[in-house]
Amino acid sequence: MCIIQLNNKAAALIISHEPEKAIQCLHHSLLNTHNLTRNFSKQRPVAPKFSSCCLGDDDSTPPYDDFGETMKYDAFVLEYDEGMHTYHDPLFIYAAKNPPEETVRSTVLYNLGIAHMHLGDDEEAFTYFSILIDLHQRAGKKAKPNPSLCKGASMVAILSNIGHIHFRTGKYDEALASYKEVVEITRDCHSYYHLDIAAALNSIGVLRIHSLPSIDPKEVDVTLAFFTEAHAIRNAILGHDEDRHTATVLNNIGRAKFSTGDYETAYACHSLSYNIRQKVLVSNHLDVAATLNNMAQASSMMKHSKRALGLYEDYLDIATEKLGMKHIDIAATVSNMAEVHEDAGNLQDAALCYKQAVSLYQDVATDDVSVLFEVSSILNKLGSIYYEQSNLVDAIDAYQKGLEIEIHIYDEPNRSVATTLLNIALVYKTQESSSDALAYYKEAAQIQHALGEPEALRLACTLSTIGLLLDDSGSYDAAILAYEKVLVLRMEHLGSCHFDVSTTLNAMGVIYYKQGLVEAAVKCFEECLSIRGGSKDSSNDDIATVLFNLGSVHVDIGQSGKAIKCFTECINLEAELINIFKTLKCLGHVYFKRDEVKAALKCFNKGVEICKTNDGNAIKAQLSIFLCLLSKCHFALNQQKEAMAAFCDGMRANRDAGIEDAENLIDFPVVDYYFMSKLKLIQCAPAA
Repeated sequence: MCIIQLNNKAAALIISHEPEKAIQCLHHSLLNTHNLTRNFSKQRPVAPKFSSCCLGDDDSTPPYDDFGETMKYDAFVLEYDEGMHTYHDPLFIYAAKNPPEETVRSTVLYNLGIAHMHLGDDEEAFTYFSILIDLHQRAGKKAKPNPSLCKGASMVAILSNIGHIHFRTGKYDEALASYKEVVEITRDCHSYYHLDIAAALNSIGVLRIHSLPSIDPKEVDVTLAFFTEAHAIRNAILGHDEDRHTATVLNNIGRAKFSTGDYETAYACHSLSYNIRQKVLVSNHLDVAATLNNMAQASSMMKHSKRALGLYEDYLDIATEKLGMKHIDIAATVSNMAEVHEDAGNLQDAALCYKQAVSLYQDVATDDVSVLFEVSSILNKLGSIYYEQSNLVDAIDAYQKGLEIEIHIYDEPNRSVATTLLNIALVYKTQESSSDALAYYKEAAQIQHALGEPEALRLACTLSTIGLLLDDSGSYDAAILAYEKVLVLRMEHLGSCHFDVSTTLNAMGVIYYKQGLVEAAVKCFEECLSIRGGSKDSSNDDIATVLFNLGSVHVDIGQSGKAIKCFTECINLEAELINIFKTLKCLGHVYFKRDEVKAALKCFNKGVEICKTNDGNAIKAQLSIFLCLLSKCHFALNQQKEAMAAFCDGMRANRDAGIEDAENLIDFPVVDYYFMSKLKLIQCAPAA
């Protein structure tokens, strides 16, 4: 069987997605040449088995319509086209034109490269394309090779495929050099307005999308310029956009716009691409599916959740048929759908999708690090959803599974592991399992400490929460040690006048007060007050909080004058009624103890007035307390009539509020010295 027939049969097999059989035919054809079988391949040429590969006398064989099982042998069938598939079709040889032997040989070599690319064996493909470049150069085309079909395969096609091979292996600089050479060759031999130029410009744009380390607007504008120029050239030559390659360029423009946050323009470009692809491709083509996915992502970012979910479903209808369920893109899409549900507040649906995504990813590859990382991230998100739903048991289970994966992935201390530990700690804290929570917070703190400067402020937050838990458990000395570390970190990284420094000082003051270390408590509260008084980040309530704490300490050590000053300033700043009520009681109490009963009476009267202008059972309960306090003041002033009237009003208010044993309120109520520390607690952290 002659070389031309074998080549053409191989070309037909490549088009029919049977690259392995094509390679057999092409290797067999090389056996019939005199000097091209050496060093062309790492594999020895093998004669094909023609039981399922019958050759006729025609120059070409039409492609099969039904790929069947052959799809899984062709890498390109399962690869989205970003515009780099322009030169992936094999070449046929037309015997009627009596081509020279050199053209026949170079065509066979080119088709071998194409077949190996379809098979996913890029290293072998690169070998054949390199041989072809060497042949072109030896034929005298080293300086300005003609890009038209000559000696079998064109330099443009060869260089473009080499560029694609470099791209697929992550060698972006080498790929860029190949595509730039394509532009130079085509421009020198034809003109700038040529479809080969458009294809190369698009490929350069794709390279930039994948290789740029950031989404700097200036860099994205350069990328867009390559795509828009490619589109302009194609439109000028073809006179229309209804072309599969033009649709690809439009889709790429949409991707670039998406990276800048211009989601509306991105969606519009993807929609144009989708409409074209529906016309020029079969309806279930993988590139149609890819555009649907792009449209869904843009819709999701525009908060069009219903449209996004519908587009993702349409994508899955095509992609699952082409790729099968055990494919990473299917898993990623289900995860994206979960995020859409979560953003829309549909937590139950989000949880179901996240669980499905985890299962799909695990089916794809259990040992692939990138897949494991994605699974751990999803488990963290799933744990956060369960936490929001108060499903704390399942939250811990999800976080623990994610933690196991992260520990397996990372040999060194890692922020993701610390984040998951913090999430688990928060769930235990919510369950009031303080000892378990403390253990996980401490483990997270060790990792954050090992990571050094970048994690210093996060370490401060973790240590602050550790201090709070130790405080709650009565371990005051250990709590102070934790807060002292927090204070050092925050002063070092935020400055001595930062609001967070004042928060730490306030917390330390509370603990010192509990320990009876009054001087230390006063010092902390005064430093805190000084910082908050001069901080733009401090609200009136923040200042009122520390004033209340400082006033309460002054009450305990008998400095009633300072206490009155603090409480009076506090009342003028507070916004929450419950806090105003508490401070009015404390201020009235101080006046009463100083025998300034009329001043106390004035405080309690103010409380009554506020209560009468507001509604609710909680307000009625406060009203009853203030009325009883008024009664006590009237008795102290020997105003029995007013005292009894206030007492009876207090009893009625108690009954209205549903309070039992109201008569006990005639005694001066014990002041609740709960310090509103306003500590900033770690919330459920997002997946790292």
